[in-house]
Amino acid sequence: MRSFLVYVLLVLAVTAPQIRAQSAPAPQKTTVAEEPLTNNAVIEMVAAKLPEEVIITRIQISKTNFDFSTPALVELNKSGVSPNVVKVMMFVQSAPPPQSTDAPATPAEIISVASATPVKSLSEALASAKTLCVSLVSGSPVLKGVISEKLAKWGKLTIVSSPDDVDLILKVTQTSEWSLAASTASQATVLLVDRRSGTELWSKTKGGVMTMSGRSIASVAQALAKEFIKFYESGSKVQGREAEADPPAPRPSKNN
Repeated sequence: MRSFLVYVLLVLAVTAPQIRAQSAPAPQKTTVAEEPLTNNAVIEMVAAKLPEEVIITRIQISKTNFDFSTPALVELNKSGVSPNVVKVMMFVQSAPPPQSTDAPATPAEIISVASATPVKSLSEALASAKTLCVSLVSGSPVLKGVISEKLAKWGKLTIVSSPDDVDLILKVTQTSEWSLAASTASQATVLLVDRRSGTELWSKTKGGVMTMSGRSIASVAQALAKEFIKFYESGSKVQGREAEADPPAPRPSKNN
């Protein structure tokens, strides 16, 4: 009898930790929402010596909570934040949020978007694109008008007004205006995004030089359109070289 009790106690000692482990509730994962970009975050990027274009792009794609009080502007200036970056901060935060009249997406729609096949490469995104929407994030409407007109004349992509059902979106942001008193020239940045995957494909900033042409935001828009055409055509050439590198399909034998 005593040996039987000893055996039972040994079994309980071995199996009890396993039973407790199986019955313990699984730890719940918590998700932390991305915090809005602040003055301190911009100052940190400048201190890390990130390129100005990278900082501007980061501001454009982020939620923001900037402080433009006089002490805050003085602190930005002392920290080496350029006037162009400060103006982008002001433009982005002052831009009104997009108004949407669409009904909330159903679970089926959310699943459909989430399961979409991402673009595998830059060349693939450019080769498959047929439509482009020029979207003005902030700044003069002249930017959108001139860029859209020049790209429409170029003719490689169909320019449409709505970004809801296009292949590519070209986001345009004016980052500075011409001012003799402030010694600033017209400047703008474009950001090309693949709508299907949300992938950022390319970014370019033009202007910012105190010349006669720097007074006109239209000349900046024309320069950005030329840069986009150059980028697109170079990407298409890469796609063409990839196609040429593929081995030819075997021809059927005449003896068959």
